[in-house]
Amino acid sequence: MDQRRPTGPIEVRLALLQELAQSLSCAQLAIVRSDFGEIKTQTARQLDLCLRLRAHGVPPPDLLNTQKSRRETETRDRPGECSDALAKQLAEMEIRVARLNRSYAALLRRARRTVDIFCRVLTDSAATYALPLPALQAGPVLRSE
Repeated sequence: MDQRRPTGPIEVRLALLQELAQSLSCAQLAIVRSDFGEIKTQTARQLDLCLRLRAHGVPPPDLLNTQKSRRETETRDRPGECSDALAKQLAEMEIRVARLNRSYAALLRRARRTVDIFCRVLTDSAATYALPLPALQAGPVLRSE
């Protein structure tokens, strides 16, 4: 798609889905890098994009609905507005966003399991090690030889 501003509802939907796909990709990379600030930024961006999709009358992606029937419905409801190429591009982008969303969810589950493991290790080792002694108030002791 070129850099011109989307005009029709189908083009707006496609542009928003493309932004959502980019945000999901960035969020996956942030999880791998453990960049919590970027994860938070991308999560907020994804929320905004989903709200904008809903504001344009676009329901959340329905994985049970087939892409073919959705494309046929959109072309039948808006004759002449949605070319076959645009409908195909939209269907492909919806599939891409659904795949990215599934892999993002898998990464989040894996990260959660890792955090749970560290929490259990920390909890189990709490009784093993004694609390550190409070630091001396006077500062370091100087030895004279």
